[in-house]
Amino acid sequence: MPIILLGLALLGAFIYGVVLLYTKIAADFGALAGTAAVLALLAALTALGVRWLRGYRAIHGKRVNGERVLTLTGEWGSLKLDAERKNGVLEMHGQRIVLIFADIANARAVASGGKWQVDLTLHHHTPADWTIPVPDSGTAGRWAKIFKLAAVQKL
Repeated sequence: MPIILLGLALLGAFIYGVVLLYTKIAADFGALAGTAAVLALLAALTALGVRWLRGYRAIHGKRVNGERVLTLTGEWGSLKLDAERKNGVLEMHGQRIVLIFADIANARAVASGGKWQVDLTLHHHTPADWTIPVPDSGTAGRWAKIFKLAAVQKL
């Protein structure tokens, strides 16, 4: 119940702020400028919300057939992490390993010879160190973050 009241209070404060913005701008510059200011505020908040949602989905995955799955594929093989079941499958150079998130020891985004890769270290696997090639620095940083969140069971 307190969360609902807090949400209603925040909604009321937001509406009050929008009305106050409109009245201040409309009093100084006219109704058209007041309306434009409100629309600009709503557009900016919508853009921030969409950006946050895209970032969240990039890290935490999106639901496909009831599963929250993150995948990465390339010439080297494929990687599939299932955030709901807390496990993953890494197929690389003819080897296939099934891992659980508790197996992840460390993950780092590394530039090597002008190419980006994610260095993944696993507990209880032979070999323990895996190098996963990725196309760019953004993807390397994203996957390093995904592995770190998975290691602490927060994915």
